[in-house]
Amino acid sequence: MNSLAVDYPDLRKAPVLASLKDAHFDGLLGAMQERRMSPGEVLFRQGQPGDTMAVIARGSFRVTVTAPDGSQREIGTMGPGDSAGEMVCVDPAPRSATVTAVQPSVVFLLRRNMLQVLREKGPPVVMAVLTGVIGQVTDRIRKIHAQVDRRMAEVAAPQAPASRSPERVFPEADALTPQLFRGTLDLGKVSALADFSVADQEILKVVSRQLRFPPGAVLCREGDPGSSCFIVAEGEVDLFKQIGGENRRLTTLSGCLLGQMALVDPSPRSATLRTRTEVVALELVRDAFQQLLGEHSPCAMRFQEMLAVTGIRQLREATERLANLRDVSAPQRRPEARTAPAVPRSPVPPSRD
Repeated sequence: MNSLAVDYPDLRKAPVLASLKDAHFDGLLGAMQERRMSPGEVLFRQGQPGDTMAVIARGSFRVTVTAPDGSQREIGTMGPGDSAGEMVCVDPAPRSATVTAVQPSVVFLLRRNMLQVLREKGPPVVMAVLTGVIGQVTDRIRKIHAQVDRRMAEVAAPQAPASRSPERVFPEADALTPQLFRGTLDLGKVSALADFSVADQEILKVVSRQLRFPPGAVLCREGDPGSSCFIVAEGEVDLFKQIGGENRRLTTLSGCLLGQMALVDPSPRSATLRTRTEVVALELVRDAFQQLLGEHSPCAMRFQEMLAVTGIRQLREATERLANLRDVSAPQRRPEARTAPAVPRSPVPPSRD
C-alpha cells in the first residue's frame, strides 16, 4: 500500500476515492500534490476560477458564502476524508464558496488536466472518481436543500396557519398514467445530451423506457422513495416544493435530466415534478444505470459525466439560493435617514464553484 495512505488512513475512506481499486488508488494518490496548511489559510475562495480538487487528509475546514449584504455565512464544515472543489474538476466555473483551514491541515490536490488525461488512459479510474463526486454532490444538495427549506419555512411561518397537516400534492394526478411512446424520438434536440453521439443516444433508448405523459401528470412526488431519473426529450415540467405548509412552483424545465439523485441515493425525493405540457421522457432505473456503468463504455462515462454536471449545477444554484435568503433570526435594522445618495456596493461575485 502507498505509504501516504498509511500516514493518512482517512484518504482511503474519502468518498471521491473509495470506489477505486487498490492499485488505481495508489497510482492516483502518488500523482496528487500534497499541501500543508495553517489555521486561517484559504484553500479556495468564492468567485475565483479554479481547476483543482482537494481531498482532506488531516485537519478541518469551514465553508462560507458571501451574502448579498457582504457578510460571511457559514454553510458547513469539512474534515478528514471530505473533498472540496471537485465541482470545478468536472464542470469549470468560479468557485461557489470559500474554504478556510480551521487547524493545521493536510490536503491532496488533483487537477482537472490529470482527469482529462485519465479519460483516455484510465477510464475505470475516472469513472470511480466520478462515482465519488456524484455521491458527494448528492449529499451536499440534500443538506443545502434542508437548510433552504428550513429558512424559507421560517420566512413563511407568520403567514402560514398555526397548525396544518401536510396534504398529498396533486392527488388528481394519480389517474393520469403514462403510456409507452412508440414514435420516433430525436434525442439530438435534447440539450442535456449535446455531447452524446447517435450511437450513445441509441444505447440510452435501449436501457431506458420511453414514456409519454399527459399534461398534469406527476413524474415523482416529494417525500416518496425514488429509483429512477427522467431525461425530458419533449415538453415542459414544473418543479414544486412544500414550503411553509404550501406547495410552491419554483421553476419550469425542459430538455434536461431530472430526478438523477435517485440513481445513487435511495433517500426520499426532494421535490415534486409535474408535467406542464404533454411530455415525452426516457426513464432510467437504478439497476439499469448500475449495469451501464459496469460496462465502462464511452456512453457510460458520458452519462456519468452528465449526471455529475447536472448535480453540480443544481448544487451551485442551491448554494446561491441559501446565500441570498434573509436570516429571519437576525434582528432587522431600521433604515437610517440619509442626506446623500448611498454609495453602491461592489457586485457580489457569482456563486459558481
